[in-house]
Amino acid sequence: MSEAKIGEADRAYFNGAIRKIETESSVLVSSSKYLNHAGLRTLIAQEMLRRNGPDLPNTAYIPEVAQALHDLEDMPRIIELFEMEKARLPLFKRWLDRRSLSNFTLAETEHCAPGTLGAAIYNFMKNSGYQLDLFFQ
Repeated sequence: MSEAKIGEADRAYFNGAIRKIETESSVLVSSSKYLNHAGLRTLIAQEMLRRNGPDLPNTAYIPEVAQALHDLEDMPRIIELFEMEKARLPLFKRWLDRRSLSNFTLAETEHCAPGTLGAAIYNFMKNSGYQLDLFFQ
């Protein structure tokens, strides 16, 4: 097996800020709420370490990952951040206040002129079989 050729300058640039933090725990411990979520950690490990095969589609476990991320959301903090940005950026506030949704369907995009974004969205949905309104059906 050959070794990757990485110069010391590159290694220092990429790894220079790494700090080793030790713990006495016998189990995986992290300051990250995402790494501490056993279900999410298992799903991510499964996806990152598996090989592609016909027995498991690429979209497998997306609902479970979405649920885990939803469980970890800090909605009060997210709302607070949005309110701060709305106060700072009036144009952003107006855009949010319009509550415009981009929920495209085949029927809504099939008559879009060639070369437009609408035509690209239509072609993507028609040829791939995917829909853009996931989790809202």
